[in-house]
Amino acid sequence: MTDFDELLARAQAKETETEQLVVALAGEPVTLEFAEVPSSTWTSITVKHPPRVDVVIDRTFNYNYHAASMESLPEYAARVEGDDRVKMSAEQWANLVDALSPWDRSKLYDAVWGMNEWRPYERTQEAKKASARASKKPRA
Repeated sequence: MTDFDELLARAQAKETETEQLVVALAGEPVTLEFAEVPSSTWTSITVKHPPRVDVVIDRTFNYNYHAASMESLPEYAARVEGDDRVKMSAEQWANLVDALSPWDRSKLYDAVWGMNEWRPYERTQEAKKASARASKKPRA
């Protein structure tokens, strides 16, 4: 197996990262868990949601940040109940988001965006730094 094949196998075997967020619903804490969407699926989602011209983050990433996040929720997010993960329908997610405070709603969108845009960006930057460090090591 080549070095590339080994890297590819490690990437494919990597466990999906998740992030939890506690929001308030009717004054009670509710824990939500978000998983990173596979990159090809995330791309398929984002291309269906054109950016809103008056929203800076949409223009920056070239898709509707809120709509893409909402579409990903039924499959890549869940409500946490003890040790269980409870999937919710698109309608349940829409109702939940409508019931959240503006603060919690923003944090929910930030969690989805972070899992699918920011974390992959950070991994790429870290890999570049590691590569630069490795290439600067003196040869024996």
